Amino acid sequence: VLSGNSGHVQGWRIHQTPIYDWSEPVPLGQPYALPQYICMVERIDGTTAEHFNRNWYMHGGRRDGQEAESEDSRAVHAEWAKNHKGLRYLQNRVIEAVTPTSWVVNGYTELLEYEHWRSAGERYDAKAGMGEEHFMKWPPRLLQGPGYRVM
Repeated sequence: VLSGNSGHVQGWRIHQTPIYDWSEPVPLGQPYALPQYICMVERIDGTTAEHFNRNWYMHGGRRDGQEAESEDSRAVHAEWAKNHKGLRYLQNRVIEAVTPTSWVVNGYTELLEYEHWRSAGERYDAKAGMGEEHFMKWPPRLLQGPGYRVM
């Protein structure tokens, strides 16, 4: 369906890590109230997949760098909830490409948009985050538009 209606399609097998989802449920086929914002990220040259994964999880509020939630990460997410009502943030770590690709993607985020992400810019300063080391760069491929519940 996508290939028949698009000029270019890329796909990945991913591991999804929900960071928070305080969005309102919507019926199948209906758009969410806010636009969806997708940020593709790429591992910094010369770093390992393990370094990327550990810091990716730290970035998502898991300060121990582990995929599994902990009491600490639940406390971080509860604090974030105070300023993110009605919003959603998912991190998707790319396992492998399942189509030919035009650019490298090691992960991507899915967010329901709010003002902060409009001004996020092209680079992320890890020192301003959750204690992670520099691990990613943002190629200039940020997609924004309506998000729909399809399944």
